[in-house]
Amino acid sequence: MGSYSAADLALYYPRFQTMTHLPLATALPEVKEAVSALQEGPLGSSKALSALGRCQEIFENIGPHMAMVSAMHRPTVAARILVAKRIPRPQLAQTSIAHLDTWVLVETSRALNISADVWLRDDEVQFDASCVLLAQFVDAFCKLHQALIPEHDNHTIPAEWQCEGWTLAKAFALVDELLSVSERLLRKPEHAKLVAQKDNHFAWARTKLYLLKSILLFITTGNTYRANGMVTQDIDEVEMWKMDRRSFFDPFLKGVPELGLLYQFQAEYKWRMFDWKTCPDEATDGIVVMAMSKGISYYHFAPEGAATAFDPIMEASMADQLELIELDAYTTCLLSSANFFLSMPHPTPDKAVFTHQLRFTTSPLVTTRSVVQPHADVAEKQSLTLHNARKRAQRCLERALKVNRRLFPDNLNTAKAGYMLLSLGCLYADLRDYLFCVGLLNKAGPCFLENFGPHSDEYMHFLTLEAQCLKGLGSGKESESRYEKIAAIKERRDETKKQ
Repeated sequence: MGSYSAADLALYYPRFQTMTHLPLATALPEVKEAVSALQEGPLGSSKALSALGRCQEIFENIGPHMAMVSAMHRPTVAARILVAKRIPRPQLAQTSIAHLDTWVLVETSRALNISADVWLRDDEVQFDASCVLLAQFVDAFCKLHQALIPEHDNHTIPAEWQCEGWTLAKAFALVDELLSVSERLLRKPEHAKLVAQKDNHFAWARTKLYLLKSILLFITTGNTYRANGMVTQDIDEVEMWKMDRRSFFDPFLKGVPELGLLYQFQAEYKWRMFDWKTCPDEATDGIVVMAMSKGISYYHFAPEGAATAFDPIMEASMADQLELIELDAYTTCLLSSANFFLSMPHPTPDKAVFTHQLRFTTSPLVTTRSVVQPHADVAEKQSLTLHNARKRAQRCLERALKVNRRLFPDNLNTAKAGYMLLSLGCLYADLRDYLFCVGLLNKAGPCFLENFGPHSDEYMHFLTLEAQCLKGLGSGKESESRYEKIAAIKERRDETKKQ
């Protein structure tokens, strides 16, 4: 439910709808079965997944390297992946998909590579499907190449990396090709009219494709200057949309809720380039702090001329004025900022609960391994005590959790709530408050189990941080039991791979 990081903005292409983009004209009974199952809502997702799997197998047996088959194959694979992601992970584990991210990486790589030379560039359905497949490839790749500890960043991705014949170089070439196609499609009369109204999804597709290109460039070259420049280009364009859509009668109308996520996207790049070791005397980089504040500030409604705090946090009474998408984006910015302040290392290593400098976040912009090297100095040194850093983190997390509870009053165990509770638990561990820490971690655990399952990377991420919290607080036996759980999960997954 909702995004976990600003990078999620690049992953969703609302033009692609499984009900309209499936190859209905083929008259395959499997296609009709999948559409009928999808009309049942969440209850029919597993049945639709199975039917789409049979469809995909038929197309692959015929030969998706042919243009006519590719036109049906790509949308089918894209639809199957999106349906799989709607199914609760514990339920999905009961199918043939043992590990979602690995499965997505393989399926997207195969689909993109096998028809790379024959897909119809001016076909809108294939354009939409290709955007979805590329975005899901990038998402899966980043999740499978994360480094929670900054020191592990130097374990970079081999230049010869490939999956099903698909490489990062091919992915980079495809995003450029899709950008070119989007420009041609935007010039069509029926789309040009909508562009003038700033409601055309092709325009958003171009914006998101630049974000994907930014991520790929960052991963492969470490050139954050160019990668950040692409995000700046997106921000400039979307800010123009915002100005055009602002209502004269409602001067506080934001109009483009995604813009705050673009600000946060840029802030996370700045975070990645910052090294706390360059500020040993309880200080930070003011540039990063200001960037972190900008995303949150975007969702802060205040009357003209009113005094605004440096680190504005929306008043609870103002939250009712925002739509769900804006509130969810607001909590994403809060969670990101909180994890940045939480990552500030303890100035006295002997008193630190965490033996390594940790990032706490799972955002691909912050954690994906890359050849990037952090800046050796600080652009704008700003005083920041450990106490104030933890206070800021606590304030952001508590507000984010409160808003999340209002968004989903009937489901307290959302995945996003789990990440918030986990970060809060780590915060109280760092403050050496055992009871608060354990209480919050006990609430976070079920969120990860219910949403991701007992053998998922996400649950192992939770167990890893929980183990380090307990070890730092002196509960060695409890910590060891968590590491034993992690070892058992890895062993179980290795056995599954051999089957």
